[in-house]
Amino acid sequence: MIFNFVVVDCFQRFQKLYQGYQQSDSADKKQLVALHLQHRQGELNSKKRIELEAYMAELQKSPVKVSTDSKNWRLIIIMLIFFPFG
Repeated sequence: MIFNFVVVDCFQRFQKLYQGYQQSDSADKKQLVALHLQHRQGELNSKKRIELEAYMAELQKSPVKVSTDSKNWRLIIIMLIFFPFG
């Protein structure tokens, strides 16, 4: 009888310990995923900032002379239809 009690007690302790490790692993995985997402978001924000700075620098340059020729305007309209910004 005492042997069975010891075996059951050891098994229950092992189960609690194992469940604790599983929960710890799950929390660690969630933390790693969150950290990964933070790094990716930081990279995207950095690229976005660099692109925005380049765009603003282009806007600050002297304006481009645009011809009023109707052929050029047709080409511009076609390009905007097939290759929209954004």
